Amino acid sequence: MFRVSICGVDCTLYSEWKSPNKITSRSGTGAGRGDIIITTLSGGKGTSTVKFWGYHETVGPLHESAVWVEERGTMYDKRKVAYHVLTTGLEEDPLGLSDEANDKRFPEEELLDLFPEGSGRLTADNFIPAWWLLENHRQTTFDDLKSGLNYLNRQVEGHKESEISFLKTNMASMVDQLDTLMALKGDFDKHEQEIQHDPLARSEELVKAACGNADNLFKELLERKDKADETRNTLVLLNRFKFLFALPKSIDENLALGNFHQIVSDYGRAKLLYGSHETEMVKSLMREVEERVRDLDEAFREVLKEDNGLPLVEQKKLIRHLTALGISEDPAWQVLEHKYQAMKETLGQMENSLHQTSCHPSSIQEGEVPPEVEVIERAAGIMTGSFRNFWQLGNLYTSGDLHKSQSPANKDTFMKMVRNLVTIYCRICQQALMAPLMDDKSSPSSNLEAGEHLIDFLPRCLLKIRSCYVSLAKMHIVPSLLDNVEMLITQLRIYTLQELLKKAIRDCGNLEALETSEAELVGDRHVTGSRLPHVFEENVKSVVELIQEKVLRGEQGTAVLQNPEVQTNLKHLVKALLKTFVEFLKRLSDPLIKRERKDSKKDFSSAQVLTTLGNCREYSQSTLPRLADVFSSAGFRKLDEVFEEVNRLTQKRAEKIIAAYIEWVSGPLIGCIEPSMYRGGFRWDKCHQPYTVSSYIPETLLTILSIYAEVMDHSPKHSLQVVQEISAAACEEIARLYSCVKKFSPEGAAQAWIDLQAFQRIISSFLNENAQSLLPVVTKFLEQMKIQSECFVNA
Repeated sequence: MFRVSICGVDCTLYSEWKSPNKITSRSGTGAGRGDIIITTLSGGKGTSTVKFWGYHETVGPLHESAVWVEERGTMYDKRKVAYHVLTTGLEEDPLGLSDEANDKRFPEEELLDLFPEGSGRLTADNFIPAWWLLENHRQTTFDDLKSGLNYLNRQVEGHKESEISFLKTNMASMVDQLDTLMALKGDFDKHEQEIQHDPLARSEELVKAACGNADNLFKELLERKDKADETRNTLVLLNRFKFLFALPKSIDENLALGNFHQIVSDYGRAKLLYGSHETEMVKSLMREVEERVRDLDEAFREVLKEDNGLPLVEQKKLIRHLTALGISEDPAWQVLEHKYQAMKETLGQMENSLHQTSCHPSSIQEGEVPPEVEVIERAAGIMTGSFRNFWQLGNLYTSGDLHKSQSPANKDTFMKMVRNLVTIYCRICQQALMAPLMDDKSSPSSNLEAGEHLIDFLPRCLLKIRSCYVSLAKMHIVPSLLDNVEMLITQLRIYTLQELLKKAIRDCGNLEALETSEAELVGDRHVTGSRLPHVFEENVKSVVELIQEKVLRGEQGTAVLQNPEVQTNLKHLVKALLKTFVEFLKRLSDPLIKRERKDSKKDFSSAQVLTTLGNCREYSQSTLPRLADVFSSAGFRKLDEVFEEVNRLTQKRAEKIIAAYIEWVSGPLIGCIEPSMYRGGFRWDKCHQPYTVSSYIPETLLTILSIYAEVMDHSPKHSLQVVQEISAAACEEIARLYSCVKKFSPEGAAQAWIDLQAFQRIISSFLNENAQSLLPVVTKFLEQMKIQSECFVNA
């Protein structure tokens, strides 16, 4: 054997070779688990297959020791010793029955009832063996308990024998120690005699002072330890709950940055980690965090409640954040309910405002937009803005995109909300636009005054409502929900169409103020009337174009004109519109026809009558055909009878005007023939030799010519008829005057024959059959009287 190493410590000096199979040795200071390595002189090394476990035995104040032990090294912590005692000796089974089963322990409540003042702990002062046996060996048999008692007795006897053997083994050391103590006692007594006082008094004082200092130091140490423990615990808490402590500030910072997703994520994490924590500090921190989260929840709700044009994507994010925060059960539905109530309240206020504005239509200034129109536009803005938002959010909600566990009843409720809002919108439009003129309770004049200011804005409102309908249709709303809007548009189309035509009838009825009774040039041709037919035509065309562009645009507008009832009403309205010009012509011509004109200036009166006659011709031949094309191109059907009837009325009016004009101008003409014929006392029986035509013939012809020129200037088409009629009247008057002559002298007969021949030759082309039949009669009469005339001459 060359070397022995145990746990890395050389133990060669403490080793002894017994045989090739046995070596005895004392272990060194090595501690822990290690190998036993043996080196031989030949250089070989051998290792034990069993690991060696080395440890240092601690000698306590109650341990038996054969040598002196430094007391400083035996100082111990009472808590550690108590723990060591509790965890070592007391854990062993004193009866040695640890192999016995003890599954069912005796209930502690019953033990307390049996032994109120006892205990089952071995180290307790009130230890009761019966308690301990019932608690630990309830199912142990009596024989086993006797065996356990024998085992305990053997342990006690063995402990006594070990003490005696220990004394026998270390007898020399014990004697040396006793000698040392005796010597120490002798020195102590000698010292006490020398100093003549008790040396222990000073020692006692010092010991007491040392104890006091020790107690103070111990208290300070405990206080510092407590502070250190508190600091350590605080640091541990800070480190452990670092996330929770920093969460309020983190929420404020993320809120300022708009990082709402991070806030929701952090709050969810904190709720998961510390939501069920019972520590008061954690509860306080969670209350602070939840307070901030509630403020955030309210802020989110306020943002969603405000109609500030927030994009749908952002609204979805906010609603999902609200759902993740979990403050309320179904925030998405609450947002929908609030939006519905807000829109319903706003529309209700608009509806109430209509009652006030409808009572004071006269307060609206000219050129100012009526309040009803503003209400229509605001309501349409709500339906295309806030309502669109509401519908899109509702679709996301019902499809489960905003809330996974929505109630099935909410979907039906949402559809009822949509239907209700659409119904309120339609009711507002009807009340704002159609109620003033469709109210049967008030008089027609008050209705007209109340709603006439809206007629010019009806196309604008119709366009706004149609745009709203198109916007709603693009939202893919259920068609049945839009039936009310579609019906409203159809009613408003018909209503606007009728009201525009009625207004045109009223406007065209005021054209009389524009009558100038002067022919004017329009374009490149000479109009034989005034500009009123053109003005009337332009007014009607503008109304029809407005109807075509604003009212009848689209398939639904075309379908409106195919309604039989609408066609019947339109026929009456178009007929009334076209007849307004005929009525205007009637008002202008009635004074002449009824002989109520008192104008002193013939030229002015004739010009007015002829201008009216020219307007009749222009209206009948040009205006009505063009207006028929205008109505036809706009989609109006089955109006041929209307135009034919109006044309007949116009022609009848023209015939009446012509007849009245002829009668009117014929009177002065006929009245001038007789005075002109007998001017200067002229007599047919005492006439001089004729040398020229009598003056009444040129005067009559000049009068006819002036009338012809005037008619040609205003109404060339009627010139021939007028000249024929007045020429016939002149012929009739001349025939009457000649028939009244009692006696013709030869010169008078010759003069009359000359006058008639001159008159006949000049106006022969303008004479009608009746007039042409009168002149030959007079001529024949003169020829028959020729013989009698000669007889009178010869006599």
